[in-house]
Amino acid sequence: MKRLDDQDDVVLEQQLALGSYLQSLLTPQVADVVEEVPAIVEVPQPVVEIALAPVITPAPPVIAEQPVEVIVVEQAVSTVIAPSEAEQKAEPETQTQGDEHTVPAWGQSTFECLLFKVSGLTMAVPLIKLNGVLVWQPEDVTRMPGSRSWFLGIITNQNKKVKLINTAEIVMPVGRDHSPVQDCGRILLVGDGEWGLVCNSVVEVVALETTAVKWRSARRNRPWLSGTVIQQMCALMDVDAFISSIQG
Repeated sequence: MKRLDDQDDVVLEQQLALGSYLQSLLTPQVADVVEEVPAIVEVPQPVVEIALAPVITPAPPVIAEQPVEVIVVEQAVSTVIAPSEAEQKAEPETQTQGDEHTVPAWGQSTFECLLFKVSGLTMAVPLIKLNGVLVWQPEDVTRMPGSRSWFLGIITNQNKKVKLINTAEIVMPVGRDHSPVQDCGRILLVGDGEWGLVCNSVVEVVALETTAVKWRSARRNRPWLSGTVIQQMCALMDVDAFISSIQG
């Protein structure tokens, strides 16, 4: 009898502990039912199996909802594919626009250029960007103390102040010697006649087709260089970019 009493005590303790656990999970009504079980059921094992059943049964409804999640994923994938197809169709247009932007407006059709010499280097400037050519006369130049080395000074032309630039110092590679200013002979007026590009000499005027120039697509270095004239093997100057570079 004592052994049976001990077993009853163990069963009672298990049931009380299990009842406390279930009370935190189940509603008060279910908890009341669990508290009445010790008075009716004497065998411990069936009580444990019956008490665990409510904890396991809620799992199947969560699994049954998985097909809905699969449908949502398929819709998301189809949404991503649609923009990708649109982007693929738009890519050729973007590339075409980028190619067009490498050629300035004045180079879209036949254009004329003036070839000139700078420290042995032949360069070309579009006539549409050229405002005139003057003779270089150092005695007419007003020096500006404290200016950069490439800024030679100012002259007056038709009641307008012209800022003179030592072109060789700007366009020649770093470390390469360039002709001294004393060897210069001409001034190319650009930027509505406000800037003068001092050079050694002018050569000739040539007519060029768009295809006669190897246009640059990127201008991280030397933004003033539009491209290379293939036949004459000379540098084609972008006057607007040149002025912007020295102003900046």
